[in-house]
Amino acid sequence: MSIGETAGSWGSAITSPAKLGFAAYVFLAYAGKMTTSKCEFLFIASIFFLLQVFHDDYLRKVLNRWADHGVCKFPEH
Repeated sequence: MSIGETAGSWGSAITSPAKLGFAAYVFLAYAGKMTTSKCEFLFIASIFFLLQVFHDDYLRKVLNRWADHGVCKFPEH
């Protein structure tokens, strides 16, 4: 993989809306701008982690398979 491809994949991995939202949550909690207990923080981090794993390991594969088989094709004019 070239440096450009690596940088592009990092950019898309970092800038997904869910990851940016979670990063903002972590930053606000760390800065003390948001009151949260350790238990709440760990719960939210665990939920985010599980959803991210579900998305990366299952949902993305299913959506790609649907796209490859033409399930989601638009009618041609």
